[in-house]
Amino acid sequence: MFWWISLLQAEYRDISKQIFEYLEAPMPLYIRDDATAELVAKLAKERGLTKQDAVRLAVQAELDRTREAKPLRERLREWREANPLPPPTGLKADKAFFDDLSGEGE
Repeated sequence: MFWWISLLQAEYRDISKQIFEYLEAPMPLYIRDDATAELVAKLAKERGLTKQDAVRLAVQAELDRTREAKPLRERLREWREANPLPPPTGLKADKAFFDDLSGEGE
C-alpha cells in the first residue's frame, strides 16, 4: 500500500470524528422568523418565563399532545364500528350484474 493512502485514511478518520462531535454538540436556537420570535416573547411575558423556557414549554406541550393523540388504527376501528358495512345481499358481482346496472343486460 502506498504511504500516502494510509495518511489520507488517518486524516479522514480525524476529520470524520471532528464532524460527528460538532453535530452532536448542543446548538443554540436562533429564530429568524419575526412572527415566531414575537409569539415566543409574548408567551414568555405572559408566563413570566425566559424565552428559552417559553420555547421549552411550548415544545414539551406539543410533544405531550401528540403522544396523547389516538393512533390512526384506533381511530379507524372506532369509525368502522360507528359505520358498519351493509349486510351482504347475496348477489354475485359478475359481468352480468354490472351489465344490468349499466342498462346493457338483456
